[in-house]
Amino acid sequence: ACVARLLAQAKGDATSQWVLGHCLEFGSEFAAGLSVNKTEAALWYNRAMSQGHVGGAFNMGICYFNGIGGPVDLARSQELLLKACQQGHLGGQIKLGECFEKGLCGVQDEPLAVALYRRAAEQGYAKGQVRLGLCYERGA
Repeated sequence: ACVARLLAQAKGDATSQWVLGHCLEFGSEFAAGLSVNKTEAALWYNRAMSQGHVGGAFNMGICYFNGIGGPVDLARSQELLLKACQQGHLGGQIKLGECFEKGLCGVQDEPLAVALYRRAAEQGYAKGQVRLGLCYERGA
């Protein structure tokens, strides 16, 4: 019943589309009977993103980074993670910070990574605090 309701809601609701994508990517006890299908998850994340859902943009950035639902596209990944950051998505700030810290999307920019981690840390996000602390420990 939950899966049927979620599928019905997902037809026009961006948040439901994002939730369905998450269930398809990782599985979920409240969506029993729904098999993990990362390719289909990317389609639902994309639908959510196209309606302006920040989580959809973040998850599509991760999909492009990891080649889920299509080939790896680091430039598109960085573009979508930046879009999520600009909308205040804390996970986007961390992932984009990692990309700049390690040069994962083609450009290494440690000061920008530190700024992204600091932005997340100042909002109380534990991952941002840890990443920022590690950068300070290294002298960044």
